[in-house]
Amino acid sequence: MEPEVNIRCRKSDHDLVRKIMDEAAAEYKKLIKSEVKAYNNKDIPLNLILDEGKYLAEFKELSENPTDSCMGGVILHAKRGRIVCSNTLDERLQLVYGEAIP
Repeated sequence: MEPEVNIRCRKSDHDLVRKIMDEAAAEYKKLIKSEVKAYNNKDIPLNLILDEGKYLAEFKELSENPTDSCMGGVILHAKRGRIVCSNTLDERLQLVYGEAIP
């Protein structure tokens, strides 16, 4: 529900992310209008900003430090970085790994 969201991705994914930003914003607005009655007939303000100054690390197959490597995905920031949504493949694998532990 934030009006301005910064998107951070790998440099190698920059063109792909830029290409799908408008489609993703439209899908988000459609979903919010259908799920939140208060926004049913209202315009939803959303400004997506692709962070071109700070990219996620590129994937390194044999990286000693996993934070130096990213297999893909995006990290979304709002409220000057106080709200963070990490949707990277690395983060999703960590979640699945944690759920698989008995």
